[in-house]
Amino acid sequence: MKVLSVFMMLVFGTFGGNLQHYDRELSTIKLLYYSPTITWYDDPIEITREWKYVGDISPSRKYLKLLIHGWNADSDHVALETVKNSYMKINTSHLLMADWREIASMRYITARELIPLIGKQICQLLRKFVEQALIGPDRMHIIGHSLGAHIATHVGRCFNGEISRMTALDPAGPLFNSISVDALNKNDFKFVDSIHTSAGFAGEFEMRSHADFYPNDGKAPQPGCELLDVLTLSGCSHFRAPLYFSESILIPQSFNAFKCDLLFIKSQTCLNFFNASDMIVMGEQIDKRISGSFYLESFSTFPYGKSSYPAIKEV
Repeated sequence: MKVLSVFMMLVFGTFGGNLQHYDRELSTIKLLYYSPTITWYDDPIEITREWKYVGDISPSRKYLKLLIHGWNADSDHVALETVKNSYMKINTSHLLMADWREIASMRYITARELIPLIGKQICQLLRKFVEQALIGPDRMHIIGHSLGAHIATHVGRCFNGEISRMTALDPAGPLFNSISVDALNKNDFKFVDSIHTSAGFAGEFEMRSHADFYPNDGKAPQPGCELLDVLTLSGCSHFRAPLYFSESILIPQSFNAFKCDLLFIKSQTCLNFFNASDMIVMGEQIDKRISGSFYLESFSTFPYGKSSYPAIKEV
């Protein structure tokens, strides 16, 4: 991780730049509201500071899901497309997508330094929406992928830690360490769960959540990504976390994990400490009373989840 961080600094620059020059780029950040009535060829509703309540926001959807993409991505990026589509399919929540594409297209070091300001901008737009839609923080759930997971924590701080849940999908690792004060922090939400799938490269090993899940040891290559990770610098494994989470929305019992607090070791070793009573469901339907680190295995192709562990084996 340290070697990668040094490499990133050499390639993308170093900290300490003047962040006051990015007001224009920060002003382009927007929230997009996706309605089940919107088809693939329709544009989502853009939430701005001048936005007014529209009738499409149904009181029957009592909860709010906010998705935040990562670096070198946007609201249309494939990484969170499946998560968005899964939520739209079950149609139980309001669905927002943060779009910060202009900054996300800049050097990684710049985007990484700007995450507190990006989070602040998203928070201001989010407040506009929830105030008019009459949604309290106890009914809000933020899902962030990669750098979006760290951005999400600043949205949580803006709401004084009152937001019910945050899910970090393979939170970004480069240029973050265990003492990074602007990184994902479980104290900024009532409950935080993380799914690590490329730890040590694009993602991180750090346990910053109430519940940290490490499918297939949390590292690249994830099953099915052996070749693609070589071609995409672990991008395939980095995108596995959103795919696993998306599947859990539609198939709630798809991913069973077992608790194991022994970090940085093979999950097979953790299996020696496995107790069936400690089985936990990973993903959308997680039990928010749990804490610790959890391990599981997945298949190499969809459906990725194994309905029980270790009884089901890939064929």
